[in-house]
Amino acid sequence: MNHQDAWIASLSSGDTVVEHWIQDDFSPWIRLMNHCRDHNVYLTNLRLTVCSKTVTLKPHASGYWQIHQQSYLPGAGEIPIARGIGFVDGKVVKIIWGVRTPTNEPYFWSEERSIEGQGCIIWAPNKSTIQV
Repeated sequence: MNHQDAWIASLSSGDTVVEHWIQDDFSPWIRLMNHCRDHNVYLTNLRLTVCSKTVTLKPHASGYWQIHQQSYLPGAGEIPIARGIGFVDGKVVKIIWGVRTPTNEPYFWSEERSIEGQGCIIWAPNKSTIQV
């Protein structure tokens, strides 16, 4: 993974957590979920940096979500890692995706997904209305 591209989470404790991969450990997001649960904190904002360009989500959302994926296309090989961060808005996650192009330029796009089935949402306290 390219270490210049990462999500940055602001926590209710005032701390900032930057995506950091550790070999043979849980993903950074799972470690963050565990930290939030174990220390009774939650996210107050989430940002994504790709190629030194940063996009920021809506602050103080009822929940935040992230994903990353890399695909393999026959004949084309691996395509760049796409990273997504999102915030809960009602019954959907509003997602911003970012990818580093082959020419090292950032490319961002957005989509929405239902929160149903999205098990990696970090919820703010007393704000979740739907259990997933």
